[in-house]
Amino acid sequence: TIEPDPHRALLTATEGAFDAVLVSLDLEGFDGLRLCSQLRSLDRTRNVPLIMMAEPHDRARIVRGLVFGVHDYLLRPVDRNELVARVRTQVRRRRFS
Repeated sequence: TIEPDPHRALLTATEGAFDAVLVSLDLEGFDGLRLCSQLRSLDRTRNVPLIMMAEPHDRARIVRGLVFGVHDYLLRPVDRNELVARVRTQVRRRRFS
């Protein structure tokens, strides 16, 4: 499911049963870290694996995201195999716990 609107994305994530959520830090007109924080603060999405996608120059924002509970991150350009491996790892971790 792809949702470009951050507010709808938050609603969609809380209503759905997703195995993982990927959030771009480069959302137009909205801070992707704020969306990550909101997803972490809600009961329904607190335990869903959360992966950020960022640019290489966004290291400080990546660190802030990891500090407040984002599980992993990917740097652009995103390699398909790396994306699959990281999502698979986070989903397995969640199922194991």
